[in-house]
Amino acid sequence: LNAGGGKGTEVFYYDGSPTGLKAAKAVSQEIAKEFDVPDRGAKVRLGKNGKDYFAIIRDTKPTAILVETLFIDNDAELAVLKTTDGQKRCGEAIGRGLEKALGARITAQTKVEITANSLYIRSGAGTKNKAVGVVKKGEIHGIVSTDAAEAWGRLADGRGWISLNSKYVRKI
Repeated sequence: LNAGGGKGTEVFYYDGSPTGLKAAKAVSQEIAKEFDVPDRGAKVRLGKNGKDYFAIIRDTKPTAILVETLFIDNDAELAVLKTTDGQKRCGEAIGRGLEKALGARITAQTKVEITANSLYIRSGAGTKNKAVGVVKKGEIHGIVSTDAAEAWGRLADGRGWISLNSKYVRKI
């Protein structure tokens, strides 16, 4: 949440991260659209030492963004944030922004059972990506996101992506 006498949403990203910039822009746009508030945009904040001010951005190895959804010292925005529905809408707007920016559909974790004798784990969604491992028949795996076509799923354990084709897996 933000404070300091403003209105709207803004998202901070790591200085020099094209993926962070893309994610920050998309998330900021989605929140602004959802709540009809000003889009204060994607921002970088540097400390006196020239490094990113926010440790959560500076010290995180994967792409990281810091989302300042709405202002808690703005009565109208606070009223929205106090409700379960408003909080849910914030989360959904963040999810939509990330889906747009990263080309993946973020889902509640689902589980699949491997029905093929074996199935390659890929470094990304699609057969053009490098095989980085194998899952075997009868194993059950959590899926935390899918590609836009929902043809590939990212494994919850972080090892990579598998095909979600019904010839190879069964959704549980």
